[in-house]
Amino acid sequence: MKLDWEKVAKAKLHPTQVYLLGRLAKGGSVSPVVVSRDIGKSLGTVSYHMKALSDAGLVTLVDTKARRGAVEHFYEIAKAAMR
Repeated sequence: MKLDWEKVAKAKLHPTQVYLLGRLAKGGSVSPVVVSRDIGKSLGTVSYHMKALSDAGLVTLVDTKARRGAVEHFYEIAKAAMR
């Protein structure tokens, strides 16, 4: 039996995490700053969920950039998550 990863994600992940995975599955990298602006959630909330996905091995940190005295992180979906 083949797993339907979209159904698994919706059943076990927070809706913000499902959104992040869906967005990253389209390709390219994204930062929590950009996502927080796009979906109207706080940067802290989006960063928390992105970190949870990173800890689970579903997304990978691919770049960092210094921005106004802080560091902006950029993530891509992990290759293992796309199998």
